[in-house]
Amino acid sequence: MQAFGQRTAALRTLAAVAAMLAVASCVGIGGGGGGQLAVTTDAVTVAGPRGFCVDPEATTDRGTTAFVLMGNCAAINGSRMAGQPAEPAILTAAISEPGAPDAIAGSLSTLPEFFASADGRRVLSRSGDPETVTVDQSFAEGAVFYLHATDASEGATPGVSDSYWRAYFDVGPRIATLSVLTLDGSGMGDDQALALLRQFVAATQAANPAPAADGTVPPAGGGFLGRILPART
Repeated sequence: MQAFGQRTAALRTLAAVAAMLAVASCVGIGGGGGGQLAVTTDAVTVAGPRGFCVDPEATTDRGTTAFVLMGNCAAINGSRMAGQPAEPAILTAAISEPGAPDAIAGSLSTLPEFFASADGRRVLSRSGDPETVTVDQSFAEGAVFYLHATDASEGATPGVSDSYWRAYFDVGPRIATLSVLTLDGSGMGDDQALALLRQFVAATQAANPAPAADGTVPPAGGGFLGRILPART
């Protein structure tokens, strides 16, 4: 019970951090947006699917926590050459303060009940009012917990749907909360949004490989540099 209480507190902290950072003033990260960004003091990397780039003006890294917003690369960089995603959407990632390891993986069986409760729906509500939130669907997949919810709170971003898909998973001692926000009138269905979220989760997990049994960290994803540089010994 104590461990679950700590995990519940962590989720509440995530909601407070996400709400605070979403309205924070812009932070000078510099330059145009790229497809991934290392944040927090331990360099947790948020990586988006193809065509999505970090929006520097809507991203905040406080060291202890971080909030990252990703959108259309061409729009963020002001260049059609930057590429565009196949699906029109906004992606967000909130990285929590460090805490107990495996907070999500160790709670997968209890999270559906938690998010169906008033406390859980309060975490999901922009206004903190559980009555504004309906959890339509939730399930665990591997060590990731997914949910689809609708938040009728006031203060929604104009042009963005009240319904969203969200994923929670552990990144070391931190919890990553990734969301896909669809745009009004885009015609993007729930199945497409979930598929995009799975891509977002996979990209971020690949960018943050878990340490091996001997404590070493395998290279993240490989890529060009991973192919030409010798392995560390």
